[in-house]
Amino acid sequence: MGTRKPIRRRAAMTAMFTVLTLAGCWNETGRLILPNEVKIDPPFATLDLIGDTVRLEATVYYSDGRIVDTEPPFGVVWSSTPDSVAVVDSVTGLVRAVGPGIAAIEAEYLTAWSRAHVMVVAR
Repeated sequence: MGTRKPIRRRAAMTAMFTVLTLAGCWNETGRLILPNEVKIDPPFATLDLIGDTVRLEATVYYSDGRIVDTEPPFGVVWSSTPDSVAVVDSVTGLVRAVGPGIAAIEAEYLTAWSRAHVMVVAR
């Protein structure tokens, strides 16, 4: 049992290194550069009817000034809460109105995230 934890830790570190490498997080000197900001456009949207949709787009900014393409498969991961108001496709950022209220929509990319809001009027 004592050897399982180091193996899991090693596997987790290897997986994280692979993700960071694929995401282009290393600068020319080999220094790890992580994203420091995600901006969502639009930051607020209103949907009038249940079933209406809006697509949110995210832009990721790194501390060295780079802007990263967030299109699938290396894009942001989208989530919404509460799902009783709006649901978002976790890959595309397409938000669909489910019921009246205000939902928080989050976009996460490695170490950075941001939140937008969608109001569903449901007239």
